[in-house]
Amino acid sequence: MADLNDAIQHRIDNAPLPTKQTLRARQNPFTQFFRFIFFNLKMLRVVFK
Repeated sequence: MADLNDAIQHRIDNAPLPTKQTLRARQNPFTQFFRFIFFNLKMLRVVFK
């Protein structure tokens, strides 16, 4: 079991980190609002198909 945890931790350590621009976009309320609206519109399109 410890080997599995070590392997998982190694994969987590080697995962790419987001850039500063990506972090800014994720924390920007306006960006989040438009992403939310866009996602909901896509869901509605699937529901009403």
